[in-house]
Amino acid sequence: MNIEYTKHPDYTKAEDELFLIRKFIEGSAAVKREGVKFLPHPNQLECNTPEQVRRYEAYKMGAEVEDFASRTLNDLLGAMFRHPAKVNLPPQLEYLKDDSDGDWLSLQASIEITASNCLQVGYHILLAEYDQLPTGLDVELSIAEKAALNQRASIKHYPREALVDWNYGKVGGRLTLVYARLEHNEIRRNDDGVSFNATVSLELGIDEKGYWQELEVLDGKSVIQSEERIYPQANGKNMTYIPIEIVQSERIVAGKLPVNGGYLSPLCHKAHARYQVSADLKERLRILQDTSYSSGWDESKKEQFDIINGRKYFAMGAGVHNFLPDGVTMDILKLTADGDALFKYMEENAKQVRAIGGRFETQDNQQQTLGEVEIKDANEKAVLTLLTNNIERAYKNIIAYCGDFEGLTLQPSDIDLVLNREFTSTTLTPDEVRAIRELVLDRLMTPQMAIEKLIAGGYISGEAEDVISMIEAIPLPMLQTVQNSVQ
Repeated sequence: MNIEYTKHPDYTKAEDELFLIRKFIEGSAAVKREGVKFLPHPNQLECNTPEQVRRYEAYKMGAEVEDFASRTLNDLLGAMFRHPAKVNLPPQLEYLKDDSDGDWLSLQASIEITASNCLQVGYHILLAEYDQLPTGLDVELSIAEKAALNQRASIKHYPREALVDWNYGKVGGRLTLVYARLEHNEIRRNDDGVSFNATVSLELGIDEKGYWQELEVLDGKSVIQSEERIYPQANGKNMTYIPIEIVQSERIVAGKLPVNGGYLSPLCHKAHARYQVSADLKERLRILQDTSYSSGWDESKKEQFDIINGRKYFAMGAGVHNFLPDGVTMDILKLTADGDALFKYMEENAKQVRAIGGRFETQDNQQQTLGEVEIKDANEKAVLTLLTNNIERAYKNIIAYCGDFEGLTLQPSDIDLVLNREFTSTTLTPDEVRAIRELVLDRLMTPQMAIEKLIAGGYISGEAEDVISMIEAIPLPMLQTVQNSVQ
């Protein structure tokens, strides 16, 4: 049987952007494997001749993929999870701390994965599931019997890309998710041992009987495995809601999911633009090689050259000489790209990356004012605070859903889960930071050594670099004024 599912219009709009974000977070090799998808051929009219194919390979090889998006992600996660989450769960759900997904993923690691995906692509999907009873065991079981069957509720993760279609509707007068289709690809083997790419489609919905699931496996558009619709139960009854949480990095709007990517999306687009310009710049630099130029030749001079040098050609390279006849001159034309618009673009791009929070090493970092750094820090703190609030809310809900599967009657407010909000905490005292600052200003400690000490004291790398940059940017008289005002 052939089947063709539809996709939500918002999924289609965001598909290319999400792909770009994932690849630029993954790194240089992942980006370059995509070839012309991220780096078009410089000759759009003729690109398939052997010469142009070789040109493109050199063009792509010379292009540089900056990793400031992934470094910014690591710094933000480091700030969010300076301290682990504080969690107290009912005894029946205590196992979630060490095994939240049934595959030994800790609850702390689960929360960190959620945060990482939200910062990258805007939202992440959590689904509470429960192992169904084996056939014939649809009777009430004791706690000991359930333990013997190793039945447990679990929290399954689905990245944003997996949610390909969805719909919101009213249930009990409340706007809620009433349909979702989750897809992922996996490699399977047929009966002949041949591997093929299968699409696993899990449909979730609400009908007059309650919450249901349907699972199908497709090879292309052909269904090769189809499971009957099931109605998972909690406390012996069909459920009236889909036990799913969509964790967002921005403010939640009822009945709508964001189309744009996450906080790191603009950085990935800047990295993409920089990648393309760096390819043009590197090709330009290859073209602008030093060129030799000579004048004053005639037939007799050519014969003299052959006799003087014992050869009929110009030798090039280190350690070789060409003796020239009288009247013949040779010059080296040195072509330069100084002031080239491509260089100027790269400088502006770097400034823009830092302006939107990217961790980028440039000289301009040392020229940021205290106000500029404070604005950037406040922006990041606002983003992380909102994300932390949303993650807390979602995990309390999803753990309460797991409690329903375990026969508990819990409200999200009954779950004791608190995430770290000290995004800039440090073990260094103000006096210790002041001492490091003075050592840098007195040139008794290098900036790199100071950064290492700040990181060891609890600062994340981006913060430490900003602190040192501010110190180096403040003139000494102004610094004394600032110190006096603080004292």
